[in-house]
Amino acid sequence: MSWLNRGQRPLIDSADYYDTHSEQFYRDTVGVNMDALYARFLQHVPVGKPILDAGCGSGRDATAFKGLGYPVGAFDASEAMAIKASELLGQSVAVQMFEQFKETPRYGGIWACASLLHVPETKLPEAFSRLWEALLGGGVLYCSFKCSGQLIPDTVLSFSSATAGASPPLKAWGRFWL
Repeated sequence: MSWLNRGQRPLIDSADYYDTHSEQFYRDTVGVNMDALYARFLQHVPVGKPILDAGCGSGRDATAFKGLGYPVGAFDASEAMAIKASELLGQSVAVQMFEQFKETPRYGGIWACASLLHVPETKLPEAFSRLWEALLGGGVLYCSFKCSGQLIPDTVLSFSSATAGASPPLKAWGRFWL
């Protein structure tokens, strides 16, 4: 498997990490301009259909989609991040992990920006299946991962990678790549 160990310290749970580092993570991410990625994603989202920000972190992306007129839903595994995202978004953000997510088809788009990388590769097929089940016909799922070998010094998290050698290959789940 392509789990990347980022140092000599023991690995910790992602939700615990973000609960502990929510202030810094929020400051580092909330102002990042994602307009180019939003444009590529939104051209595939059926007009007026809801968007789910899965693993929303600071709430930056859900807030942007809401500002563009889309109804949005959001969840994050970190309670501290969900609180911050709720405040920014002006609506409730659920606290849940991908393996807890279960919805009937209701979203025209699902945005999972740098969030599925926290799911172990062996559990990614189930996570993708759960997300697909929540998509309406014609809906689109965006996800992003770190490239294998991209190390972050002194980090205590592991990440699933999206390399050609990932097992099972991520291409098997995709409708298309943006």
